[in-house]
Amino acid sequence: MKTGTLRLAFYCTVLFVSGMAVGALSHRYYVQDSVAAKSSGRRTPEEYRRAYKAEMQNRLKLTPEQAAQLEGILDDAGVKFKALRDEQRPMMDAIQIEQTARIHALLTPDQQAEYARMREEREVKRKADEIRRQAAEQAEKERRSREAPSTR
Repeated sequence: MKTGTLRLAFYCTVLFVSGMAVGALSHRYYVQDSVAAKSSGRRTPEEYRRAYKAEMQNRLKLTPEQAAQLEGILDDAGVKFKALRDEQRPMMDAIQIEQTARIHALLTPDQQAEYARMREEREVKRKADEIRRQAAEQAEKERRSREAPSTR
C-alpha cells in the first residue's frame, strides 16, 4: 500500500511539473508572438495621430470643442514638422551620399556588387513603404474631412 501511495504522489508531481513547464513555454511563445505582431511595422504618421487623439480623448475626456481645437493644433504642427524635414533633407542626403561612398570604398569588387543589390532592394522597399504611407495619410485626410462638419 505504501508503494502505491508513493507511486501516485510521484506521478501527480510529474504531471504538475509538466503542466507548469507547458504553461510557461506557452505563455512565453504567446507573449513573444503578440509583441512581434504589434511591432511588426512602423506606424504611419496618420496611425500615430489617430492613436494619440484616441488616448487624449480617452484619458482627458475632451469636449467636442477641445477635440476640434486639437485637430487644428495637430494640423499646424504637422505643417511645421514637414517644413523642417524638407529644410533638412538636403543635408541628410549629403550625409547619406558620403556614407555610401565611404562604405563602397572599403569593400572588395564582389562585395561592392552585393552592396549595390542590397541598396537597390532597400530602395524598392522604401518606395513601397512611402506609397503605403501616402495612401494611408490620404485616406485619413479624407476620413477627417468627412467627419469635420459633425465635430464643429
